[in-house]
Amino acid sequence: MRKEEKEIIYKLQSKGFEIYKDNTTEKFLISKHICNCGQDWFTNKKQCIFCGSLGYNVYICKNNHISKLASKPNMCSHRGCDVSGNDLEVGCINPKCSSNTDTAIKDLVLKITDAKSKSKGIFASKSAFSVSQAICFFCGDKTSQFVSEELDIFILDNENELINKIKSSQKIIISKIGNKFITMFNDEEYGDIKEMYDVDINKISKKLFTQLFV
Repeated sequence: MRKEEKEIIYKLQSKGFEIYKDNTTEKFLISKHICNCGQDWFTNKKQCIFCGSLGYNVYICKNNHISKLASKPNMCSHRGCDVSGNDLEVGCINPKCSSNTDTAIKDLVLKITDAKSKSKGIFASKSAFSVSQAICFFCGDKTSQFVSEELDIFILDNENELINKIKSSQKIIISKIGNKFITMFNDEEYGDIKEMYDVDINKISKKLFTQLFV
């Protein structure tokens, strides 16, 4: 695989797309996990099992102050709060979550996670109180799916090469000519497509999302 192809693939992966390559045909498959409402589904993020809030890996004190990221601070970073760093938890940021309002639940969470992890709280590293995304952050739906299309990536020297490639291409086409990118579909007229300094991520997302309405 050429360096330029790898750079394009890494770019797509950083935006939440999954890329697969058929080594026999040299073609790619681009896929994305989304909710039925069309928004991204983040399997690499965690949700609180009590309220569904997203975990941000921040420390929270008993007063629901959110402390700074990185390593555990010596004390709560909220001005005027003197809660010790040992009493901070990697908790749910929703102040109305039962893990923050119900003393019995809070004590159970802290006791169990403190025994299993170096930190404690809903989102501690070995916590049983958080799950991979199960509810859409945008609409609350529990249904998700993968949408995918064939993808061709062309690294070319000039536009004439692209015109010849388009005739045999499938679905989504990403071409790099010099320092410019052309993102198009094989049912588009080449002359209507504008060159850009980056891959048109939004255009690809919209193309994939049209599968929701087929």
